[in-house]
Amino acid sequence: MKQEMKIPDDWKEAELIDIADNDEDIVAGPFGSNLKVSDYTTEGVPIVRLQNIERNLFINKEIKYVSKEKANELKYHSFRNGDIIMTKLGIPVGKACIVPEYFKEGIVVADVVRIRVSPKKAVKKFISYVLNSRLVSVQLQKETIGSTRPRVNLSEIRNLKITLPKNLDEQQAISKILSEVDLKLDNVERERQATERLKRGIMVKLLENKDWKFESLSNKEYFELIMGQSPPSSSYNDKQEGMPFLQGNADFGVMHPSYSKYTKTPLKIAEPKDILISVRAPVGEINLSKDIICMGRGLGAIRILKGNYLFYYYYLNHIKKEIENMGQGSTFKAITLNELKKISLPIPSLKEQEKIVSVLSTIDKKLELEQKSKDKLERFK
Repeated sequence: MKQEMKIPDDWKEAELIDIADNDEDIVAGPFGSNLKVSDYTTEGVPIVRLQNIERNLFINKEIKYVSKEKANELKYHSFRNGDIIMTKLGIPVGKACIVPEYFKEGIVVADVVRIRVSPKKAVKKFISYVLNSRLVSVQLQKETIGSTRPRVNLSEIRNLKITLPKNLDEQQAISKILSEVDLKLDNVERERQATERLKRGIMVKLLENKDWKFESLSNKEYFELIMGQSPPSSSYNDKQEGMPFLQGNADFGVMHPSYSKYTKTPLKIAEPKDILISVRAPVGEINLSKDIICMGRGLGAIRILKGNYLFYYYYLNHIKKEIENMGQGSTFKAITLNELKKISLPIPSLKEQEKIVSVLSTIDKKLELEQKSKDKLERFK
């Protein structure tokens, strides 16, 4: 039996429309035929589009405008600062934020909903957090129509089930705590992005314009290439039985991939410290193997026979765009063994390689700590 969510005694269940004064306080933008791109101007009354809305964050970029006459014609679809705006189209559907103070008024487009919270019934900041919560996301997923351009209807947004404290002061207190966490998250993310920019800049200085000797990956004195081969699909399992298996869909956002599949019949194997390279879409993504793994046909491995494997991991990430451009095929890009062999890598002294690795590894440790700090704050939130 499905367990019902327990609501505190001093909280209540409601529909979103209940925190507005009337139906016209929750409206969507005009039909596309009533607001066309040809109506856009470079100044006048601002319009809010999907790309301006992130969860609890207004994106003040590429703002478009309409004339005052057009805005007056569409005044039913207007917003003012302090209103909540929410997407009813896209992946994910239902992102919401508050219109900032510097926008006095404007118009929402067709796939944006304007929500005007009655100050006597709810705290708008609290409602914005509720709309971005899992409680609402699950409801929207059930109501979504369309596979390529998922959307929800205005009536479904008005009827969204929400829970909130009956006491406005409690709503305000909760909003304040979450806002403080958001501020810390924003600061951590800014610091992480600054470290990323620093790393990219240092990589350019360390890995470019060097008077180094280069050798292609076909040189068996320095490198060994292993192309993946997928075992029978019937051998896959997610019970951690056998050897970890990667088809090319590894978690390439981090240095080491994560595993979701295993196999008892491995064919092509990568060893710890091998550099993994995606050879089928997406071409050119780079990872490091931390274990003995089975590689599917979407992966290749570069084994460093002479040199520091971390140096070559950083260098291949540095030239990732060039590798990606080597991919062949219009709809599904792939790179062959012969194409991989054409890639040339530098052969600096081992001492120089280790010096470069020391610098970049220090920055990576800083990035890892910043990411952990961000993850901790998000879990707390």
